[in-house]
Amino acid sequence: MRKKRLMQVENQVVLPLSEEFLVKNNLKADSIVKIDETLLAQALTVLSKEDILEDVLAKVMNQYDEEKEENNHEN
Repeated sequence: MRKKRLMQVENQVVLPLSEEFLVKNNLKADSIVKIDETLLAQALTVLSKEDILEDVLAKVMNQYDEEKEENNHEN
């Protein structure tokens, strides 16, 4: 029986990219890119649980406001 060999890929990370970033850099949603580690290190920000919760809450509230506005226009 033949042994299967897998290629090892080190430090591969999947990051969600904003629509604005994709458009600005002429990327497709499924693009695979190589990142300059020095520049990436300068751009990193450690987030606390509170930061994440605030971001999620803001997005939910924004979506709620948009849906409410759409419903007001329909009536």
